[in-house]
Amino acid sequence: MAPDALDLAMRAAARIEAAESLPAEAVVQIPEHGQRAPLALVTPVAETPAPSRAPAVRAVQRVTCRIGVTLILPARNTRSGAGAIEDLRTYRGVVRDALAGWTPPGWREPLQYHAGRLVILADGRVWWTDEYSASGWLDRQVLRGHGPELRRGGREP
Repeated sequence: MAPDALDLAMRAAARIEAAESLPAEAVVQIPEHGQRAPLALVTPVAETPAPSRAPAVRAVQRVTCRIGVTLILPARNTRSGAGAIEDLRTYRGVVRDALAGWTPPGWREPLQYHAGRLVILADGRVWWTDEYSASGWLDRQVLRGHGPELRRGGREP
């Protein structure tokens, strides 16, 4: 299997769902109409290949896969806003503890925290996305459909 942000997102969603301090009903992958907060939406964000290391000899590329975990939480109505910040800190901590430094099955490199940002604050909800990344190797045999397809993480081929 080639480096795949979809695969990485699926594995991360299962990992978050297994986290003991996050209710299982809080984790979904595709938002359904009428879902209530808190939710943790796990989505693929990007696959970024580096230039081939030796294009004339062999097409070998390092591919970095990024996933996003969007937390949707109620914006608790407090004068200072501390309630929403406290909830966000708690849920981000649960997700970060589950993902940062975790090596998904079949990958050799652990997930790294990449970035976090406020997406929207509206309609009594806070939407926050944290991104995580892991890398793997894609070689020319994958492009042609022959032989070993991937060396996830680890050393350069």
